[in-house]
Amino acid sequence: MTEDHHNRVTLEPPTGKDPEKRARILAAARTILSLRRYDDVPVSEITELAGVAKGTFYLYFPSKTDLVAALADAMHEDIMQTVAEALATPRHMADTLEIMIRTAFGKILEHKALINILELDALLRDPVTVDSHYDVRRDAMIHLLEAGQKNGQVAAGINPRIAAELMGGVMIPLTRAIIFSSTSDDAENYLTEAVAFVQRALGVTKAR
Repeated sequence: MTEDHHNRVTLEPPTGKDPEKRARILAAARTILSLRRYDDVPVSEITELAGVAKGTFYLYFPSKTDLVAALADAMHEDIMQTVAEALATPRHMADTLEIMIRTAFGKILEHKALINILELDALLRDPVTVDSHYDVRRDAMIHLLEAGQKNGQVAAGINPRIAAELMGGVMIPLTRAIIFSSTSDDAENYLTEAVAFVQRALGVTKAR
């Protein structure tokens, strides 16, 4: 890395600052970093596209790595919100798992161009922040599995906490496999097998 290795700080918008300017900076960075390597993009190029002064950038993001962390946060929030909306309608657990997996990976593919940058971010940022995203996803999955056990659609012998953690381990290599698939058919095959694998592992009964 060649630019701005300051200590990491909170990524919340500064008090009294304009959230619209922050959003413009993030949008500009997302556009440019989707096309160019991280090290090849100066802050001045981002601020020029965003239509703000370079000094304004540092009011919102103490460093370029903080900016990347904010992009990662936005992606995680987008995925979680989209999945939550997709799961709002009660369904059989077999259908719920398939919709959850397909919806999540549909959003991940929308962010495909930024994946390398966001994986880099995982090496740069505070582990507590990274873990907080994982904790939210894990806790949501635990709740889903517990509900499935209560209605008899998930095997009673499954430990929801451990199963949720294992599912997280499945999703990481699946994400890479889908993103780097050479064709849409390859990606679909990975998704189809992942859905079936998770359903089998959890002892999920099929919808009738």
